[in-house]
Amino acid sequence: MIDKQFGEAFKKARCKKGIKITSFKEIGLSKTALSRFERGEQSLDVDRFYYGLKLMDITFYEFEHTYLGKGLGGFEKQYIELYQAAS
Repeated sequence: MIDKQFGEAFKKARCKKGIKITSFKEIGLSKTALSRFERGEQSLDVDRFYYGLKLMDITFYEFEHTYLGKGLGGFEKQYIELYQAAS
């Protein structure tokens, strides 16, 4: 699951890209669910988070450095660990 800082950064990215919250319906993410995620009230599974980034045309690297301000590999390592745990 993704924590609050990811939701806040996701909203920052979405707004910067000019993408409406309703645009995520095509990946199975309702307006309510996305809004709650962006406010830190609800988590997203890794797949929906990934497809949300893809919909915004943002790479993990760009998200991590531009919106989270983290060093190289932090989120990528977390993603790999989560992916391997789910396999």
